[in-house]
Amino acid sequence: MKTLYIARHAEAVSVGLPGVYHDFDRYLTSAGLELLERQARALQHIEPQIQACYTSPLVRARQTAEQLAGAYGCPIETHDALGSMPDLRGVQKLLENTDARSVLLVTHQPFVVQLVSWLLTGDSEFATHFDTASMACLRLYTFEPAPRGELQWLMSADLLAQLTPH
Repeated sequence: MKTLYIARHAEAVSVGLPGVYHDFDRYLTSAGLELLERQARALQHIEPQIQACYTSPLVRARQTAEQLAGAYGCPIETHDALGSMPDLRGVQKLLENTDARSVLLVTHQPFVVQLVSWLLTGDSEFATHFDTASMACLRLYTFEPAPRGELQWLMSADLLAQLTPH
């Protein structure tokens, strides 16, 4: 059994700002970075040990992964299956090939919704609302004959950030 934390990247700047010519180049806003700092502290309180982190290669997702997983000292790997070429089977291979029992995945909309749905039900058609910087926690039991998991929680960015221990 694996525990998966699935995050959508935080708020990013728009294409057209100086140096931001493509969607790939969009970096996090200062508000997005501040929110992630609070979320990272809350996540450490909820999950003391994340052993692996896989992220989309897009700048905003990598920055989100670095903020959330940075304090854990776990490896952060980029994979197109979570980004520019979203692929459910590609994510399955990542998860099957790691011994980590607690994994953070960082990706984008609309793939984040498809991924959560597929991991819970084996079907990518279940719809849910997944705002910027929201996060879900799933317990993944099996991939055979289809993925089956259990939703532990789904929190908005602000709610997760409010769980920061004082």
